[in-house]
Amino acid sequence: MLKQITILAATLLFSAATWADVKIGYVNLEAAVLKSSDGKKIEKSLKSFQQKKQKEITSMEKILESEKKSLDKKMALLSPEAKQQKFKGFQEKMLKYRELVGASQVELKKKETELTTPILKKMEKVIDGMAKKGNYTMILRAQQIIWGASGNDLTDELVKAYNKAK
Repeated sequence: MLKQITILAATLLFSAATWADVKIGYVNLEAAVLKSSDGKKIEKSLKSFQQKKQKEITSMEKILESEKKSLDKKMALLSPEAKQQKFKGFQEKMLKYRELVGASQVELKKKETELTTPILKKMEKVIDGMAKKGNYTMILRAQQIIWGASGNDLTDELVKAYNKAK
């Protein structure tokens, strides 16, 4: 029994000593990307792309609204077959509108991924350097942490190191 207690005590002491050597930091990668010089450039590019797509969508919305008003006015005067044909044509245009909105969202996400991937890869290298230089046991994503001391947040340090690494 004494031997088991001794082993348990030794294990606990070893664990406490080991935890004393653990150094953990965290970064908010999304914020770091947006704060970085490259991130600011791609944000402008993405906004421009999004505005272009939004203009297309808004233009199509106006056309659809105009057609709906016109269709509503003419419905009472049309034969049942003509009503059905006009309604079918309007539904097809609504379907094209929904496809445009969906395709625009997918295209925007694809472009965002395409532009941010090189930044994230470079940030991984910078984080690796920060971890080695700062003797960190691990650096985690801030999104995975419920709470962390602000002193362990390395986001601003990452942005500075990233911008210097050019």
